[in-house]
Amino acid sequence: PRQFFPIEETIKKQIKQHVTRGHLELFVNVNGSSETGYNLDLDSARAYYLILKKLKDRLQLSGEVSLSHLIQFKEVIAPVEPADFTETESSLLKTVLDKAIHSLDKTRLREGSALSKEMVARIQGLSKTLSEIERQRKKGRDIRYQRLQKRVEELTKGVAVDPGRL
Repeated sequence: PRQFFPIEETIKKQIKQHVTRGHLELFVNVNGSSETGYNLDLDSARAYYLILKKLKDRLQLSGEVSLSHLIQFKEVIAPVEPADFTETESSLLKTVLDKAIHSLDKTRLREGSALSKEMVARIQGLSKTLSEIERQRKKGRDIRYQRLQKRVEELTKGVAVDPGRL
């Protein structure tokens, strides 16, 4: 909304000081006791009425131009734009934003710590699995060597074979 334009850059700088990576969207809802009013632009309503009436006559359309036709144009009835923030409101928004950023930092630290613990646990699990694979590989190599040695003995039937050639 237009009321944020004067403080938008300040808010962006405040956020960028704490959030350097990633994407952050900020939504601000302003609840106040003042009622939102509407502006009625009678000049625009008359102009639209005349244009619609002329269009109806030239195209020889039936029916009359009505209020329901006129309120389709956003200029005829428009909400009153809220006033810019006061210094007090801007200060309050800055304070609330500081608290939100502090809460975000705490959440990010907590999540980072949890991710770190999970990564360490996974790395330890992978390390154990790798050790088991290495143990099984060595065991399998020994078994294959023994089988080969036995098969060579069966095939050579007592002929001496250099073990280094196996």
